[in-house]
Amino acid sequence: MSEFTLNFGEAEIEYIATGNITSTFSKFVIGECGDLSFNSTSSRYDLKKAGRVKFESRRDKVYAGDISELEGASYFTDFRIESLLKSMDLTLKYGSLEVERTESRFENITLTSVFSDITLAFDPAASYNFEIKHTNAFVVTPGKNTKSDKEALNEDKKEYLTTGTYGSNPGSRKVEIEATRGNIYLK
Repeated sequence: MSEFTLNFGEAEIEYIATGNITSTFSKFVIGECGDLSFNSTSSRYDLKKAGRVKFESRRDKVYAGDISELEGASYFTDFRIESLLKSMDLTLKYGSLEVERTESRFENITLTSVFSDITLAFDPAASYNFEIKHTNAFVVTPGKNTKSDKEALNEDKKEYLTTGTYGSNPGSRKVEIEATRGNIYLK
């Protein structure tokens, strides 16, 4: 296992099989990684291809090409992912998450967010169930091939539950989001 600590610096790494990175005010460019954990503040990450990535993040910018699994917690962090292959389990506070493409055979996505914007785009062949519990948040689900229902849990607090299915054969694939404020777009 590789261990990296970097403060106020830059690093370019071709390949890491397994590692831990601790950083503040730094920039990392990583070509490929297998199992990687980050504990980071005010840093930037460019990951070209990643297996399992775990973040404890504050005020970071994370850009990823292909990523298989992403998990962790973030505060004021922005994530931009080109392709999510398998799963995601994130807690976002005051940040943003944009996934340009979620592969059709993904397993699950679980997100908890507070004052965060979330955009998840899916492969057109994808099929999944979704459950979005949202309080004072703006939610958009895909219009085409979607069956959905919106239930008021507490109208005074603007708390709702939006459930449904996208596509025709979701199997066990599921998107679960619990959001307080912010915007949520499923495309």
